[in-house]
Amino acid sequence: MDDASGWLSMFIILVFLIFLILTALAIVAVLLSIVFIGKALISFGRPMRPIRTSIWWTLGVYIICCVLLIVLWCYTFSADLDQSQRYLLYHTDHKAILEAGRATISDTNLYPAEYIEIGSLPKVFADMKPSYATFNGDRKSLWIEFGGGHFHYGFTIYAEGEKGIGTKELIPGLWYYAENNEIVPDTKGSALEDRIRVHRVGTPP
Repeated sequence: MDDASGWLSMFIILVFLIFLILTALAIVAVLLSIVFIGKALISFGRPMRPIRTSIWWTLGVYIICCVLLIVLWCYTFSADLDQSQRYLLYHTDHKAILEAGRATISDTNLYPAEYIEIGSLPKVFADMKPSYATFNGDRKSLWIEFGGGHFHYGFTIYAEGEKGIGTKELIPGLWYYAENNEIVPDTKGSALEDRIRVHRVGTPP
């Protein structure tokens, strides 16, 4: 994984949270001001319509900014996810992944448990920094997961002689799986997408 992976997404989330907090404090301050200013205006017999108009403008700008930040974050996340899948599908050594996976399945001394520590995986897997890895079906296959609760995708390596299943068979014994059962094409995005994309898995060529 790129050392800068995730920084843009984290920055956008941080800016969004800071914006929400500051805006919430500003709204509280405005509302408190209205209490005192309103009393003063009423005491002088003046209408409060200008203040009400200002409040609606403030709320409108706040809502618009929130929507724009959410859209930007979703766009960045989607571009990031597509690029990660492209890297796994088209820019990794599938033969090396299969060999390392089958060696991991057969090594019951180094990997006795169902769940595997990422740092103990063979280098070909550890360098890609998957989310987690686990054996399935009495060690008949090894599941290398790169997604999470929002979207699952990754590799399934099957032991010699086992019949595989998944979204796409990359080579005999090695399957790629995606939660939506779709394959991302090997194409680059727009110039804007390329500028804001953050690579979660490796560094595509």
